[in-house]
Amino acid sequence: MMKLKTYNQLFESGWLGGTPYATYPHVDYSLNLAKFFGSNKNIIEVMHLQEAIMGADTDISFIDIGEKNDVITYLSVNRFDQVNNGNYWESKYRQEMKFGRFIIKMYNDSHRVITNQKKQVDEIVDLYKAYREALIGKYDFKVIKGEEIKKWYSVHNYATGSGTLNNSCMRYDDEQNRLWLYTDNPDKISLLIMIDKNNKLLGRALLWELSNGEKYMDRTYTILQHHEDSFEMWADKNGINLTYAEVIDMIKEPKLSVILQEIGVSGDGAQHYPFMDTFKFCFPKEHLLTNYQIPHLKNQLYLDWF
Repeated sequence: MMKLKTYNQLFESGWLGGTPYATYPHVDYSLNLAKFFGSNKNIIEVMHLQEAIMGADTDISFIDIGEKNDVITYLSVNRFDQVNNGNYWESKYRQEMKFGRFIIKMYNDSHRVITNQKKQVDEIVDLYKAYREALIGKYDFKVIKGEEIKKWYSVHNYATGSGTLNNSCMRYDDEQNRLWLYTDNPDKISLLIMIDKNNKLLGRALLWELSNGEKYMDRTYTILQHHEDSFEMWADKNGINLTYAEVIDMIKEPKLSVILQEIGVSGDGAQHYPFMDTFKFCFPKEHLLTNYQIPHLKNQLYLDWF
């Protein structure tokens, strides 16, 4: 590997990811990429990638996010001496690399083994795509309540695509009459929506206020899988204490409950309610929704798909 004579000067226009921990002091990445690592600091695979970069005996540096949502840009070590005025971050010699290939390269260059391609590469690529799109403002998040929730459940307002959103059982016109539970309890239930520049829906997730006062984000329905990560990022930044994605990953599912003002009556039957992902057990007499059974309470309704 080429030894740099003036590498200390290289750090003036960027953010040195490795200082003072990088094994090879020329390895440098941008503040934007540092923020990606920071926003996903609780994900062990992302932490391992960051460690791989720190310990990589690699032939690239000045790594930054790219113009496309699945690439990074970089400068080859053998181009350092050709850069004028130390402008390494905007040099004409910069190149692009797919983020997945970059991950594999960093593991190889740091002599680490990829033991799980899905978690160590594919899932991190999805996180990166979500972060990149959020950074450039490719979509907007809004929290809505009341009758407007019906609009964003309707398939007529969805962006073109597939995913869990366009396969949701609640997207049809015939299901609109079930949404009263959400629209009539704005103090406890709202809807987080992701919309594109054409005001079309890319994803949605219910937001609940639990009986203990904490906030909970229910299952996300999106057109693209990596947009689920965008919802998780939004939740983290907006004080959401718990999300559906976190709950289903837990060894023991926590007991969650919501007390509602408007919940109907026991004789309405499950067909009167929306299908639920989390709060599948309804106790109308107690004005209670839960994710667990309570055997001693009568007139329990099961609100899953049937």
